[in-house]
Amino acid sequence: ATMPTATESAAVAADTISEILPETPSRFPTYMPTEELPACPPRYDPSKTYVAGEFADVHEHIFQCSEEPGHEFYCNIPDWDDGLLEENENAKEMWNGAWVHVSPCAASTLEEVMEEEAMEELAVEAVLEWDADGWDDDGGESDGQ
Repeated sequence: ATMPTATESAAVAADTISEILPETPSRFPTYMPTEELPACPPRYDPSKTYVAGEFADVHEHIFQCSEEPGHEFYCNIPDWDDGLLEENENAKEMWNGAWVHVSPCAASTLEEVMEEEAMEELAVEAVLEWDADGWDDDGGESDGQ
């Protein structure tokens, strides 16, 4: 009698284990369809004027400019300013609620993927710069810029 090869021995062992423990995963990967993410809308652009209901992409997540009354104005203010409280005492809540998260999304082109990676690198650089220099209370750089 010939000795079984290592591959044959492993196959027999795997089959025996499968009979003993039917919940044991198979020896081969099993295809499981996954939910496909929607394509990302255009990236958020702080220089653009948005209208209620409009979508924008931020780091491969879809956000929609709120259709709640008065929120559209705040969709077009990229950075918080305490002066807004002088015009509306609810400004902070409205600004925070101006963009509503819809879902994650998939960058649809290689260019978008590369742009996303470049933006993430810039964000990391900004954090590293902040750690080194610190910021003043206004959110600007500590050297007064």
